[in-house]
Amino acid sequence: MVTFALLAAICFGTSDFLGGLASRKSSSLLVVLCFQLVGILLFGGALLLVLEPLDGHALLWGIAAGIAYGLGFACYYRGFVVSSMGIVAIFTAVWAAVVPVAFGLLLGDRPSPTAILGVVIALVAIGLTANGHNSSQPQPKPQELFKTPGFLEGTLAGLCFGIFFICLSFPGASSTLWPLLSSTFAALITTLLIVMLSEGNTFKLATLAQTNWLMVMLAGLLQSGGTLAFLFALRSGLLSLSAVLVGLSPVPTVLLARWLLLEKMHRLQWLGIGLGLLGIILISAES
Repeated sequence: MVTFALLAAICFGTSDFLGGLASRKSSSLLVVLCFQLVGILLFGGALLLVLEPLDGHALLWGIAAGIAYGLGFACYYRGFVVSSMGIVAIFTAVWAAVVPVAFGLLLGDRPSPTAILGVVIALVAIGLTANGHNSSQPQPKPQELFKTPGFLEGTLAGLCFGIFFICLSFPGASSTLWPLLSSTFAALITTLLIVMLSEGNTFKLATLAQTNWLMVMLAGLLQSGGTLAFLFALRSGLLSLSAVLVGLSPVPTVLLARWLLLEKMHRLQWLGIGLGLLGIILISAES
């Protein structure tokens, strides 16, 4: 479980990094749509080769997951319009981990005390690592948190991503590709509807910069691979533990930004990475 969950976190984090770079030259929603098109081609092609039996139950849960995913990305990128990326990212990352953890515990997950301690430490690590504030920027005070621009959008995005993870936990072990294909297709339709209904939308297919194609294709493959790895993590372990490990995806994102873009990381982010490693060690003791 730990291996698959961490692989998913690395895939999602690297995909977010590449997607962020691509979004500097192209529409963010267009980049997301391309991710989803890559996923449809990948999972659809795999179904043609594997010929997995159709499972209506798994198909419906996949559709529900995809709708949540599409809405989550819409809220996520809307947050970037009204606030800084760091503010939105921290709220999104924390809620996306807390929701499936809480749901798993309510559903009967019973991790060991050591693993629970690892979950708590990892949740703190997610918040610290996702906090992309520059040290010179004012940090929101606790009593002003709910009034912070981007709080609502980041929270809604995190809730939607958490629901996405939860929905993917319901399909049975006999169905893997159908829920992945249906979730990706539903996310594509949801994103397209949001784009078409957006007031003053300037979306054009021609806006994807030519130099971005390879980056977007690679990011889309990583996004699809991360979803597949997360599904395997769910099949081999608890939802509550898998979700919090996948929630560590901001770690590879900030490390890649540090190494490749030479972006500065403040002390809290380094502390978050250290706590994340400690959380991984404690959660690994469960398996």
